[in-house]
Amino acid sequence: MRLWRTLPPRLRFLVCSVLAIFALQVALRGVFYARFVPPAGDRPTPVALARAAYLGLKFDLRASLLLCLPVALLAWVRPFDPAGRKAGRAWLAYLTAAGALTMFVGAVDLGHYAWRHRRLDATALEHVESPKIALQLVWEHYPVAWGTPGLLAAAAAFAWALRRTAFRTLQMPEEPSPRGRSPRAGRTIAVAAAVLLYAAGLYGKASRYPLRWCDAFHAEPFATALGLHPLLYIVDTHEFRAPDINENQVREYYGELARILRVDTPDPARLDYARVVRPAPRERPMNVVLIHLESWAAFKTGTLGNPLDPTPNFDRIARESTLFTHFFVTRPPTARCVFSILTGIPDIHIPHSASSDPLVSSQHCVLNALRGHDKMYFIGGSASWGNIRGILQNVEGIRIYEEGDHEGPADDVWGISDLRLFEEASDVLRAQTRPFVAFIQTAGNHPPFTIPAYHGDFETVPCDGDLLWRHGFDDRQVEYDGIRFLDYSLGRFFDLARGEAYFANTVFLMYGDHGTKASEALPWETLRLTYHHVPFVVYAPGLEREGRRVPTAGMLVDVLPTAMGFTGTPYLNTTLGRDLLAERTAEEKFAYVDDSEYSGMIDEEFFLRRDPDATLRLFRPLSGNPTEDVASGDPGRVRRMSDFLRGLHETSKWLLYHNPPRRHPE
Repeated sequence: MRLWRTLPPRLRFLVCSVLAIFALQVALRGVFYARFVPPAGDRPTPVALARAAYLGLKFDLRASLLLCLPVALLAWVRPFDPAGRKAGRAWLAYLTAAGALTMFVGAVDLGHYAWRHRRLDATALEHVESPKIALQLVWEHYPVAWGTPGLLAAAAAFAWALRRTAFRTLQMPEEPSPRGRSPRAGRTIAVAAAVLLYAAGLYGKASRYPLRWCDAFHAEPFATALGLHPLLYIVDTHEFRAPDINENQVREYYGELARILRVDTPDPARLDYARVVRPAPRERPMNVVLIHLESWAAFKTGTLGNPLDPTPNFDRIARESTLFTHFFVTRPPTARCVFSILTGIPDIHIPHSASSDPLVSSQHCVLNALRGHDKMYFIGGSASWGNIRGILQNVEGIRIYEEGDHEGPADDVWGISDLRLFEEASDVLRAQTRPFVAFIQTAGNHPPFTIPAYHGDFETVPCDGDLLWRHGFDDRQVEYDGIRFLDYSLGRFFDLARGEAYFANTVFLMYGDHGTKASEALPWETLRLTYHHVPFVVYAPGLEREGRRVPTAGMLVDVLPTAMGFTGTPYLNTTLGRDLLAERTAEEKFAYVDDSEYSGMIDEEFFLRRDPDATLRLFRPLSGNPTEDVASGDPGRVRRMSDFLRGLHETSKWLLYHNPPRRHPE
């Protein structure tokens, strides 16, 4: 109590104001839990509920600090001193309004969840654009008759509580500082500590990334709902609330796409793309390891023609594997790659990656059919990067190994090095006693291309600048060193894996998360394909005796269905991914690329590109003259590929918002 009295009166006022609004939000969260917690049999685990409540309290604190930010900034200025009569009345009115807003949003959120089983978000604002419908909706779904006077009474009670707490602290005399410390020094220390604590509360966690909405997402829907904050969630979702989707075009191309995807029961009315896939059963469940190779452009690998030997370890594995040579990323960068792989939907979300949009974070995932497998995700930095944590939580029971879990400090902005990440992942996989699915996301082959202090026996190899340019490296020695070090780290992982018991019963799938810009010496850079073209390797050492090269066109959304083909587990596929190793007709072998400036359709021979001015160009990338436009000689093909491209584009956008989690077959 003595320490409290030594604080400056305005600092005491700020603390009480924050606590008052915080208490309101905690009470509303308690009401939400009591009203909507599922019955015991369907309830999330106690650990999941405790985590959700903890995160919810951190969001409550952030919202309280934001609402009290005007007090924190202005109360120190003499005209705004809350001890003054006029300023005090103004602050009382403001804080009462902040409390009333908190209660109003909380009440609307409770009604919204009861109606739609989801927390209040910015899509609710669309109703305001039709006032008549909005008013009718409010009247029918909310207790307006008694709720309005109830809210006014609660606001009055909150104002009374503020007078009895926050404003009363202004009348308490400030006691002198402890002996030996000047009053000014005491105030300075108190204010500095308050500023640091305030900033820490707003930031939300001890991490490179602040507390984000994705931290609250969980495979259990109620645990997610309990962790979210309605007022902050409205702000987070505001820029994503009006997707531009042409459902008529989705419906127009549904029949053809449903046929190509082999949908079980085509339904143009519901636009359902679901089909149950039943791979050949296996006596023993296989493990699956998926390796995201950062910026692993096809033109930079030796196995796809680069003579500078930048990837000897990858090339050696590719020779013993199934190598897909005509494989593409729909749209970079990495966050879009992660979303596309996990959901089977090409991430063409605008303006940011779909992982950044809370409204599309809940998605069906084929991996949840693997009920007997442990699921793990290894990343050298934080899973809050790109908000991918939210999309990862669609994988039931996934364990994320990230910053804070690693043994050593970060090597650069991307976290620990790929070498240490592979070694730590190897240690975890060695200890597994159950079948597993593991993702390993590398990041080092990216500016600043750090070669860490701990790098084993890796050595840089100087290379002539002109030679680098002629083979796509854009005259950058560090870029050449970067891919060589990632390749070295990959080789180290497989050296360790080959000595483990799980190795022969594991399928390893390696793919570039995206390509890179190449020097102008490469024709595919002129086609704008080097950023999209990546290798895809399927390595099953216990099943395959010799490698093969497959020219089948494919894309990132096909990775998980291809992996699932090795597990022998039936699963429900609801999106665009296909098992590339299953028998396919020519029309089923395609890839789709998209960029801010152009989009394109690729089959095993042709590349149709739609330019920004809607011009359609047709190329044969594997021919002797890959940059020659041959559209005029084959108008029928141009028309067919253009129509299919348009259908894929609109369907991809539509699926982002229409792919809820569904039950897999037993």
